Amino acid sequence: EPYGMPDTVNLRQSTASHQGPPPTPAATVAIAEPQPLPPTLPTLAWETPEFHPQPKGALWYAVFGVGMAALAFVAFLLRSFLSGVVFVLSGILILIFSERPPRPLRIQISRDDLTINDRRYLLRDLDAFNIAESPSGMLALVRSKRLVMPLLHLPLGDQDPEAVRRALRRGIKEDVNLREPLPDLLAHWLGF
Repeated sequence: EPYGMPDTVNLRQSTASHQGPPPTPAATVAIAEPQPLPPTLPTLAWETPEFHPQPKGALWYAVFGVGMAALAFVAFLLRSFLSGVVFVLSGILILIFSERPPRPLRIQISRDDLTINDRRYLLRDLDAFNIAESPSGMLALVRSKRLVMPLLHLPLGDQDPEAVRRALRRGIKEDVNLREPLPDLLAHWLGF
């Protein structure tokens, strides 16, 4: 036995045909019973509207209309007809989209992914998250590792924020400095 190593044991032969001294405990192979895998973590799922519509009164429409008309008037005064047309069309589109009802969102967080309606995001592709309070309620903000992907906004609705935090922590780090972007806050302030 060089260097104190035990003899090699051929496990395919019975111990009766084994030549030499009986194997030492270090040379025996213990076969452990298979351990049950840990139970899969439960999937967290909820439904919520995409956003909470804010009522817009006659004053909101009047201020918006005067603002867009002033922008278009200044553009035409400066003989920038294309800009004037863009302002008018932008105003019309903003009015149309401001009246759009919210879509229902089906959000599901499982062990490996985050699914919003039919769009699936692998947790390994997501960089960080934060549970934050927004003007419209509690929100989970999720940032991707991809530079061109926008920040995901997950309205929590009636879902427990701590349960969402625990579910997201399984695969994404929490970044308490992640906040709702300024354009989104401005949109809430303007009534969108």
